[in-house]
Amino acid sequence: MPHVVLKNVSKAYGRVKAIDHLNLEIFDGEYLTMLGPSGCGKTTTLRAIAGLIQPDEGEILFDGKNIVDLPANERDIGMVFQHFEIFPFMDIWENVTYSARVKGLPQNKIEELGVNALKLVGMLHRANDYPDELSAPELQKIGIARAIATEAKLLLLDEPLGALDLKIRMEYQHELRKLVKKLGLTAIHVTHDQIEAMNISDRIAIMRKGRIYQVDTPMNLYYKPNSIFVCNFLSNSNFLEGFVEQVQESRSIVRLRGFGPKIIIPTTQWPVRKRLVLAIRKNEVAFEFEPSFEKNLVNATIIKRHFMGSRTIFQLRLENNDLFEAEILTREIPKDLNSQVTLSFDINHVMSFEYPEKLDYELALE
Repeated sequence: MPHVVLKNVSKAYGRVKAIDHLNLEIFDGEYLTMLGPSGCGKTTTLRAIAGLIQPDEGEILFDGKNIVDLPANERDIGMVFQHFEIFPFMDIWENVTYSARVKGLPQNKIEELGVNALKLVGMLHRANDYPDELSAPELQKIGIARAIATEAKLLLLDEPLGALDLKIRMEYQHELRKLVKKLGLTAIHVTHDQIEAMNISDRIAIMRKGRIYQVDTPMNLYYKPNSIFVCNFLSNSNFLEGFVEQVQESRSIVRLRGFGPKIIIPTTQWPVRKRLVLAIRKNEVAFEFEPSFEKNLVNATIIKRHFMGSRTIFQLRLENNDLFEAEILTREIPKDLNSQVTLSFDINHVMSFEYPEKLDYELALE
């Protein structure tokens, strides 16, 4: 299984830097997802690893060997694309065994690879059919079988589930990961779907404008984001401005702007008067009926609400006129529009970040 390392890899198209001095390590047998907004450089990075484009600078190492100048057909890589890339004039068997036949492998080896790959994706019974006879999920399985039949140990997946309907995509995410792990492959998966990345990955690399902001496990990225951008991209949060008013033994008190309410945060890392941005996830807020020492309590006025079935999204205005949103279980709805409520959220779940030079830029999902 290849150990892949990218060192200061850059690629520009004119004045646009698609990837900018990118550094990344993918471990043997790892399922790593590259996640970020459209145009952030995910696919360009994948194509550079595959040898489909030549980086302007930097190194791409497979097991310690720089393969930047190695042709794509000599890199021993299997690729799966969003739009399947299945040859319409070949039947399924011919599609899956195409690489083995091009390599001139013995017939018995071609048979073995084709049968095993189609069995793994549950499509051996469709071997004699043509692509126009298959559904989109079936075609995607054929694309994966074809990549498996190359015997490559590195699998590159470019939005492999993007063309599937939501329900089918959700079901197939776990099948894809299970298959990759069963075969002992190293996989690099490109997507812009946060839920897909969370479900399928060992680690996720968060990208923006050609650079990697953070690489970590899904849980660490969600609970310990290293920037406002990563936090905003992965979680549906409120972002509130304030300054540190008091530092206590194990936590601090932040006063929201405009002499707004006080918020307790679970850290003492910031000095008094430090300007901060607090992040509070909308789905971790509740209407409070019984105050608790471990919770922040904030008064607010309901200004809008949107029924979403099991949950209702409330738009509220805090005492300092800051806008705030909360996703509340519908059965917990206690009040009508313009009524006063008390919101609560766990002190330990409040995230704090140093106030950046350009807050609008950090909050932009692009």
